[in-house]
Amino acid sequence: MELKEALAEIYKAAHKEFNFENVPSLHLRQDEENAQGIFGITAYYDPSDMAVVLYITDRHPKDICRSFAHELVHHMQNMDDGLKDNSGEDGSPEENEANSLAAVIMRQYGRDNTNIYE
Repeated sequence: MELKEALAEIYKAAHKEFNFENVPSLHLRQDEENAQGIFGITAYYDPSDMAVVLYITDRHPKDICRSFAHELVHHMQNMDDGLKDNSGEDGSPEENEANSLAAVIMRQYGRDNTNIYE
């Protein structure tokens, strides 16, 4: 499966889980300089534009999909008026929720798209 197909399936799993109405835009970024840093930017959500930006240079597709799932949770939070100015800070309730619910989305995606449970 190609990355874009996998991202579409992740979106379907997130939509099934959260049923948000507004579709966020998705931007895939190539950034060699960012990729050189072990703690480079992996992704972010811009609530003002309802945009998810994923940095994809030198990343495993599974990691990119997990970042997408995480940012889709932030989109859901934004649709529910749950994002605050400090929402992206480590340890914030919104960031903790995005980390945990990204796992739920990935697990749903895995159930829907693999035969590992057969």
